[in-house]
This record gives sequence, C-alpha cells and structure tokens, in this order.
Amino acid sequence: MKINPKTRFSKTAQCYDQYRPSYPEQLIEWIINTTKTRPPSLVVDIGCGTGIASRLFAKRGFRVIGIDPNQEMLEQAIKKAGGPKYQKGYSDNTNLPEASANLCISAQAFHWFDIEKTNQEIKRILKPGGFCCAFWNVRIRTPFVKGYESLLKVYSSDYEKTPKAKDTVEAIKRSSSVRSFKEKQFDNTQSFNKDDLIGRAYSTSYVAHGVKEHDKFRQALRDLFDKYQSQGKVSFTYKTLAICWQLKLKGEK
Repeated sequence: MKINPKTRFSKTAQCYDQYRPSYPEQLIEWIINTTKTRPPSLVVDIGCGTGIASRLFAKRGFRVIGIDPNQEMLEQAIKKAGGPKYQKGYSDNTNLPEASANLCISAQAFHWFDIEKTNQEIKRILKPGGFCCAFWNVRIRTPFVKGYESLLKVYSSDYEKTPKAKDTVEAIKRSSSVRSFKEKQFDNTQSFNKDDLIGRAYSTSYVAHGVKEHDKFRQALRDLFDKYQSQGKVSFTYKTLAICWQLKLKGEK
C-alpha cells in the first residue's frame, strides 16, 4: 500500500525529533552569503517537519515560518523553544501571502515534492530576486553504513522506492523554471549508542511503514552495532548536500 507523503511521517514524529541529525553551521553561513539574506528577513521552511532547520535560522535572528502538512510533526516542532512560527500547509499551497518571503528553505524534504508545482508556489510567495535553498544529509557509505543499508534492503519493502536527494537535485537543475543554480557540500556526522541507532532507524518512514518483522530487524541492528561499535558508539558520516536556486521572472526565457 502506497503511503501519502503528506501523512507518512505521522508514525515517526517523536523519533524524528529525537534522533534526526541537525545541519552544519557552515551550511547556514553559505546560504546566508549566497542569497544575501539578512535578519530579520522572513524565511519560510517548507516541509519543516519537527523544526530542526527552522530553529537554526531563528537562532540567527530571522523571522521563520515553518510549513508542514503533517499535524504530528508540527506538534513536535511547536513543543520546542526557538522562535519559529508553524502552520499547516503544503509545498504547492503554503497559504502564505504573495511576495511575502525573502528566502524559502527545505531541509530533508524536497524529494517528496512535485518540483514544478512547488517552484510555482515558491515563485508566488517569494519577493522578486529571492532564493530557494534545499539541503539533505546524505550518508557516506562506510563499511558500517553499507551494512546498515543492506539491512534496510532486506527488511524494508519501502526503502528502495523512496525518492532520493541526488535525483531531485538533477531534476531541479533541468527545470525550465530555474534561472540560477549553486551547489555545495559540507561534512556532518552523527554518533549513536545501541538504543539511539534503533531510534534513528525508526525515525525514517521506510522503516515505520516498510518493515514487517520488527523484532528480527531490531536484532539485526543490534548485531550490526556490536560488529562495528567503538567505545560503545557507531557513526553516520554525512555529506550535507545543499543547493540554492532562483526562479525565472515573469516573461524571462
């Protein structure tokens, strides 16, 4: 059964908030410098989830509105301090006023969106000359990560069907609505004890919905942890893949 992307994270909201990685400070600096956006400009975080990226921009003095279709994810975001405002909305229908935002961001979410419809909505809500930036933590395939991904392929019927960040980046590059495009990568890492590794796995929708043999999967994760742990920890090493683009103005070819 295919799960609607707008509701598929309901089961994962608490684990998502607790176990998903944040983003490097260098990424935020790059976005600010690339887009020339300065506080207290309005940043709209589309697909904000539990507000991980929203809070990073609010901490810098930006006004932030987080938009997400999932009520459970928004409830987790609202529980946290940090300054952003949150409201229910969709990537192609944010319910925000025209030309109200200085910058649109999307963290670990744009691969779920209809690119052309979302770009049209971003164009509507951005002020002229504004940017959109999307970014993802993409795992580097260390021996431990290769083992982890092998377990996902064995136990999750949903894992290989999940849209991938790199495919989305290429599709945005090719879009006829895009007029400028910049790309950058940053180092990021996240370490886990054995229980945290299981929590991290269950923060993903392809585990929450795709795994049927949960006891066997959890035991396989524990065995993998025991094989690769060092001083009671294992790590995901990421490349944080970031892109910034502008959309063509009316009448521009």
